[in-house]
Amino acid sequence: MIALLTARALWMPDGARPACAGMPPEWWFPPPGPSPAIERAKAVCHLCPLMEPCAEYAIPLSDLSGVWGSLTATERAAERRRRQVAAGISVCGCAHHRTSHRAVYGSSRRMECDQCDCPQYQEG
Repeated sequence: MIALLTARALWMPDGARPACAGMPPEWWFPPPGPSPAIERAKAVCHLCPLMEPCAEYAIPLSDLSGVWGSLTATERAAERRRRQVAAGISVCGCAHHRTSHRAVYGSSRRMECDQCDCPQYQEG
């Protein structure tokens, strides 16, 4: 978690202080599933002048967990997928690029992602 918090500084302007600074890290990195911590984190994010650049930093990074720029990992994956489809890039349900790994056919004869076992590709 320390590495993730340190990574935040890479996109921040010099001297910028995010609203999450000094807040409990577990608000931004709660256990999986619904959590009141997520809503608290999002409320703090909405007060932050760095919310948009924080989200823009995190959206392309599929390996980040937690809340970044008021978006959960699931919400960031959906936004990443939306942007890729809008750009005409074929992606699987988890937004892996179709060209970055081979597609395999499962027993249902639907195209599946061999990287994450998504049930089907979305064509861009």
